[in-house]
Amino acid sequence: MSKRQQARAERRGAAGLPARQAEVPGGARAVNTAGIPKQAYRHDALSAGYRLNQAKLAEAAATLAAAKDHRARRIAAHIITDHGANLTVEDCDIRTWHRLWGKALQATTPGRLITAISRECEKTGGRLLRASTSTTKLSQTCLCGAQATKALADRVHRCTSCGLVADRDMVSGALGAHVRLTNPDDPKTAGLDIVQARMTQIVFAEGLQEALSGQPQRGARPRRGRTPAAAQRPVPGQRASARQNTTDRYRPAPNETRPALMRHKAHVGTAASVGNAPPTDGAPEQELIGRHPITG
Repeated sequence: MSKRQQARAERRGAAGLPARQAEVPGGARAVNTAGIPKQAYRHDALSAGYRLNQAKLAEAAATLAAAKDHRARRIAAHIITDHGANLTVEDCDIRTWHRLWGKALQATTPGRLITAISRECEKTGGRLLRASTSTTKLSQTCLCGAQATKALADRVHRCTSCGLVADRDMVSGALGAHVRLTNPDDPKTAGLDIVQARMTQIVFAEGLQEALSGQPQRGARPRRGRTPAAAQRPVPGQRASARQNTTDRYRPAPNETRPALMRHKAHVGTAASVGNAPPTDGAPEQELIGRHPITG
């Protein structure tokens, strides 16, 4: 037993109470001469409270995983309906994304989404192909065939040759339709058909600029620490609602008007799902979660 359990046993003995057997000893584990515990941890007697909390955590984790699977299947079904059953994505290493953005990717889980899209393509008679980024360079190429070099934080595509200015991910998605693979099972055999991409730009010259001009996600460079929560700083002289300042009952609490870094931990923890998300220049949380790029 630990020192605390031994002290309790001595107090019970001095008071004339019967000795209590400790089912979960708190002292050092009995080991052999090699320093290996004689009893494995999985054979320890666990308390009822511990087993109850363990079951609750397991149930919550299973529920969250099922919700993510359902959401991925729903998004995959919409993508297949809009773009067909034959799709091409960049063969990116998802582990690199997790190193850059960490827990921010758990809300979307790109690997789970790509798996759901691949499964949906196969069920509808198509196939999801993976193209290597080193051979296609969709993020660094324009539809006209010119090279448009940009960093990861640059989410806007600007071509100095043809003057195309559009969302980086939209341009990469348009170029993905012109990727050809010699061996569909080998992403390294992928190549970009520049001639066909240029013909597409010529044929759809009138509506191409408008079609590719989405709302780019600027500032994809990862940030450390917490990001501001949904509550913004109050604008001086501006009221949040018509009846907010009528009585003290409707006045905001102090934590509702403070930035996330100045709040109490209980309030900051409610924004943990987007705690390490890349900044989106004021884009709402739902748009951030639903728009993780597959290409680019």
